[in-house]
Amino acid sequence: MPVQVSVIMPVYNMTEFVGQSINSILQQSFSDFELIVIDDASEDGTDKVVHSYKDRQIIFERNPTTIDIEKQKEHLVSDFSLYGKES
Repeated sequence: MPVQVSVIMPVYNMTEFVGQSINSILQQSFSDFELIVIDDASEDGTDKVVHSYKDRQIIFERNPTTIDIEKQKEHLVSDFSLYGKES
């Protein structure tokens, strides 16, 4: 069954802040959500921080190269459960 809420977190070279941001989202009282982290080809280990979380609510996507924000939006609309597709 699809989740009720999709939280989308775009990141780029955010090693210093991504863990704190994920923790904040995971600590919410509402639990029927997924967290979609989109890494725009970070070069600082942001992906390692995200992968350190073993929570089934976290979906991680990493772009192999930096992608324009409009293309990112198109990707999200077509591929994620934000619009009814189960992850």
